[in-house]
Amino acid sequence: MSTSHCPELPRLRGLSLLALLSIALGVGCAGPVSKSDVEGGARPEATLTPWQARGKMALSTREQRESVNFNWQRLSLDKEVLTLTGPIGMGGVQITRTGSDVIWDDGDGEVPLADVEDVSDEASRLLQTLPFDQLGGWLMGAAEPTEDWSTTVNSWQRAGAWSVPRKLTLQGAGVNAGVSVLVVILDWNLPESTAARAQ
Repeated sequence: MSTSHCPELPRLRGLSLLALLSIALGVGCAGPVSKSDVEGGARPEATLTPWQARGKMALSTREQRESVNFNWQRLSLDKEVLTLTGPIGMGGVQITRTGSDVIWDDGDGEVPLADVEDVSDEASRLLQTLPFDQLGGWLMGAAEPTEDWSTTVNSWQRAGAWSVPRKLTLQGAGVNAGVSVLVVILDWNLPESTAARAQ
């Protein structure tokens, strides 16, 4: 699988994450996946690497709903790059996890996510509570809830020999009660399964 570097991101000084989300495309165009689409597919382990997923996600609170496009690259169990973008020409934000370190880059330089202060209070708080060391496994369909988040796979799809999530929901609990993140994966790039190589 090719794991090309993410493109250089335009500068976004003064643009809040929620503002970026609000101008991105919505997730309403994603259709349901039938049972026949996933029959016979092997379920990958949450530790599978490397892979890339592209799609859309929507953040919902009691008061608003915002959406964004994403490109998620898991290069290894200790290295992931998540790029959030709006429509063409509107730039993006890159979040990189290396081990337990999570770095935010909006084009104005790299800052630890925990230290980001130039996004809205709500967006900053929610991002800083997400367990980035587990998110890649959740995207693969692993259900390992934390004190503040739980996950549900709403539908599945085939990607080569694999059966992987098409749509999943992250539901906030505890300090994040009333918050949810809907993720729709439109394109998977995965290594071949062991079963497929054996055929």
